[in-house]
Amino acid sequence: MSESIALKSLHLEYRIWIAELNFDINLIRIFNDSLLELTPAYKAETASFEIKFNTSRETIDELRHRMHIEKMNLAAITRDKNTLSQYETRITENHKTIRDDFFRFRVLFNDLKSDFLRFESNK
Repeated sequence: MSESIALKSLHLEYRIWIAELNFDINLIRIFNDSLLELTPAYKAETASFEIKFNTSRETIDELRHRMHIEKMNLAAITRDKNTLSQYETRITENHKTIRDDFFRFRVLFNDLKSDFLRFESNK
């Protein structure tokens, strides 16, 4: 049996996830600025964090791209049905994969944030 969800809810979910990822981009910018101040004294540690932040940014860009495509697909469905709030759609394997990737990233990025804040507070 396939799960279904209201188009409106699915659209909102993507909007919220994209907003969270945009927030994470801003955090990465702030963290990178802080790394610049620490670089001379803690070159090895800051280089490691810089790589991790760059990797996180690449993951964010890829996730946002996939989410935007899904949002456009939802928009196409709603154009055909003429409203977003009345219809449900089947939850696709693609959505499940994006959701799993998003939450996996969320855990990894929260760990990275904690590690960096601990490192920075001890300097």
